[in-house]
Amino acid sequence: MKKLYVIFACLPVAHSHAQFHAGQRGLTIKSGMEVSFENLSLRPSSDFTIAENTLQKSETALPGRPTGSINRVYRFARPVNFSGTASISYLTSELNGNTESDLQILYSRDERTENPEFTVTTGSTVDQAVHRVSNVLSDKKPIVISASGPITPLPVTLIRFDVISEGRTAVLNWSASEEINADKFVIERSLDVRHWTEIGQENAIGASRVLQNYSFTDADVPEGINYYRLKMIDNDRSFAYSQIRSLLFSGQDAPFVFPNPVVDKLYLRNVPAKDAVAISVYAISGRLLMEGSIKAGEGVATKGLVPGIYVLKTVLTNGQRNTYTFIK
Repeated sequence: MKKLYVIFACLPVAHSHAQFHAGQRGLTIKSGMEVSFENLSLRPSSDFTIAENTLQKSETALPGRPTGSINRVYRFARPVNFSGTASISYLTSELNGNTESDLQILYSRDERTENPEFTVTTGSTVDQAVHRVSNVLSDKKPIVISASGPITPLPVTLIRFDVISEGRTAVLNWSASEEINADKFVIERSLDVRHWTEIGQENAIGASRVLQNYSFTDADVPEGINYYRLKMIDNDRSFAYSQIRSLLFSGQDAPFVFPNPVVDKLYLRNVPAKDAVAISVYAISGRLLMEGSIKAGEGVATKGLVPGIYVLKTVLTNGQRNTYTFIK
């Protein structure tokens, strides 16, 4: 069997250690040839092209019950039209409580970052001598690939999670359904998306299949951008995190970036209309990713960035310099 090994550029960004980027020309893998990206091996059953896409490896397990996935998760920036054999080589230290002999390839075609729908395959082959799990995926168009044992649904299905300001307070509102074995929601806040502090708890209804609404008020909000997330815990101590929301608390005339988290374009607010702005975007590791200039009202294109934490530095015409942290 022919194999092709692709070398990654190492980027220590938010628990991710490597990533591979295929540009507009792309990379074509011939039928029957096996290509390996950081121990994720793909052997297509027909010619397979990866173009204008990024693949990133993370050590953060996907949520699930009773254990979630292994601590080796691969994410494409957009779904890939792949049919063939997918294999993952892993370390025993990455099993995350899963029984090695029960491992199955896991994938998702869902692009949402909140409550994505994961599918655990059946019939995967596990080679415990070399710690490798394999299975055939047929036209699945995966965006996430990992491995796990049998996963049962999480105790809470989060329908929405919003954070709004009311004067000098932040009000968190969320709705949940299908509360099977839910215990509580822990509310966490961060100023840098890396260090989180618990600021309160709300008990879950615990056993309900109808929509339940919850609210929490943070009355002690620091100046600057505040990030919020929910830690959803069930009665057997399994848990999962919600998507991150952000809120700015500062003087009305202070420049800030919006929306944050961002999808395609990041905008500057409270910048003089006549100003041109020099911008630089960095990975959290300090690596420069892009630089240039925009006019007031124009957005910074972020579509090509993989999910993660970034730093935007700006210089206004008057020499004022500002630094912002944003999430993709």
